Amino acid sequence: MRKIEGAALKSDLLNRVILLKKQLTSVEKQLPAEQKKRIKKIKKRIFDMLKDFNIDDQRMNQEIAHIADKSDVSEEIVRLKSHFSQFENILHANKPVGRGLNFLLQEIVREINTLGSKSFSDKIVTNVIKMKEESEKIREQIQNIL
Repeated sequence: MRKIEGAALKSDLLNRVILLKKQLTSVEKQLPAEQKKRIKKIKKRIFDMLKDFNIDDQRMNQEIAHIADKSDVSEEIVRLKSHFSQFENILHANKPVGRGLNFLLQEIVREINTLGSKSFSDKIVTNVIKMKEESEKIREQIQNIL
């Protein structure tokens, strides 16, 4: 019975990681367009606020680039991909995997949360929420392993 239940849990967890990967891919595809929209919106707000002042365009572009850099999520995306791969590798191991999966899931959740906190787009936030929901389902399943 343990082997049968273990196989079912493994299959479920692998499917959930696939869903997380799809959501992350969706975020990646949306990022360039959403970043352009954000920069355009920031520029407009700044120009509207400072329309009566002489603005140095070069300085303005530097500040906007700095703001955009703070919201860069490329590191989080790279780490999430790595964590997903590690998660799958652990699932295929022929040894107890509960603690390893639990630790790795904590790292995944941290990266998802950072991705969400740096997000600026409703579309991206929607994907992050779906990722959080899926990671919570994974956490519940891992509790059955521990």
